Amino acid sequence: MNITEQEESARQTKLEIELDDTDIEPYLNRSYQRVVQRVNIPGFRKGKAPRSIVEKQFGKLYLINEIAEYMVSDVTSKVIEEKKLELGGLPRISLVSLDPIKFEATVPLKPEVELGDYTKVNVKISAIKVKASDVNEQIERLRENQSTWEPVTRKAKLEDIVTINFTADVEGNTFIDKKDSIIILDNQRDTIVPGFCNEIVGLGKGKSKKFQIILPDEYESGSDDIKIGGKEASFDVTVTEIKERMLPEANDEFAKSVGNGYPDLKDLKKSLKEELQQELNRKYEADFENAAVSELVSKSKITLPPLLIEHELDHIMEERQQSLSRMNVELKDFLSYSGKTEEEFKEELRQSSIERLERTYILQSFMDKERIEIDDKQVKERLDQLKASINPAEVRKSGIKPKELQQRIQEAEDRIRGDVQFEEAVKKLSSIAKTNIKSEKKVIKKSPSKTTKTAKTARKGKKNE
Repeated sequence: MNITEQEESARQTKLEIELDDTDIEPYLNRSYQRVVQRVNIPGFRKGKAPRSIVEKQFGKLYLINEIAEYMVSDVTSKVIEEKKLELGGLPRISLVSLDPIKFEATVPLKPEVELGDYTKVNVKISAIKVKASDVNEQIERLRENQSTWEPVTRKAKLEDIVTINFTADVEGNTFIDKKDSIIILDNQRDTIVPGFCNEIVGLGKGKSKKFQIILPDEYESGSDDIKIGGKEASFDVTVTEIKERMLPEANDEFAKSVGNGYPDLKDLKKSLKEELQQELNRKYEADFENAAVSELVSKSKITLPPLLIEHELDHIMEERQQSLSRMNVELKDFLSYSGKTEEEFKEELRQSSIERLERTYILQSFMDKERIEIDDKQVKERLDQLKASINPAEVRKSGIKPKELQQRIQEAEDRIRGDVQFEEAVKKLSSIAKTNIKSEKKVIKKSPSKTTKTAKTARKGKKNE
């Protein structure tokens, strides 16, 4: 075996490997064992023909092709182990030739991290207290949830619900003819065309109105034969009913009707304030932890191999496409809607890939430095929850074999252990940052007293003069 190693870029090396007959012999034999089981050779039962006969009939290159993918991958792994390279991700292997067998393996090495001084991580995020206006907003939402729509005799206004009969045509071609159509008069979310709701405002029950509106360029009539986007449409509308939203009064009786009931409005507001504060506290903790990690990343230095970034980019790209697929959205449609080219989209994801890798490896370095331990109890609880969610009937239906299922559970456990350890690391870093804030506050509290003492001494000196 002939191996040439050269550094391709920072933390990335390239191996050029050439195999001789001795190297490939065990792989040829493995290939023969596969091939002989499926080919028919006159004079021999399937699986019984000697290797020399199989090789003579199909050729040596046929056997090499059969095993090439496994062979180059296996040889690359052995060379990496032999050279004690710190593997940072999957190598990229490209076959150069089959005779002689030559291939190249680009190997991303483990990123190099120079961990910053995490004992001085400082986060400038203040906790937020719930305001009376926040509670009042929640009260209004609850009132809206219990609102009713009651008929009124006055003229229609915004936020009413109206029942209408209407037609619409362009150049004499009718594209809408509806009876008893119910719409909410909301000029921010016009369900017909922009400006339609404002035309209805001011009409009373039984009153009619004709008006014209220029349709949006992208407006479609529902018929391929009629193109009406961008043209003037004539509407003829008759209002048959107007309803107003009636909100319950915010009082003790209202409080008793919310959820499981509250003794009075004061108690309801107190409960809402506590819930809102808990929500704000959770958000503060999440924001604080995220900021602490970002601060550590900014204090640290890291060198990422290009191939590792490419692998992460492919992974994030696949995640995004799966997410769009679940929403029945094509990537090209998403790009069109967001006004981005595929290149711009990929560049954004590339930056996300780099940021994710930097955070992961810098946090890993912090875990190693602090010797963060894994909470086995938490791992077990999460794994038990996962196992409990597995439906045996669905597993049988999917055709997953017990061995494969066990392998998936083991992989899930490994992921859970990693997640738990990272969470503990983030909590530890956050705790350090909070300790630093407390230390700063103590210094600030001490400073004014010194200043005051100095000022008093100065005034006393002047008095003595």
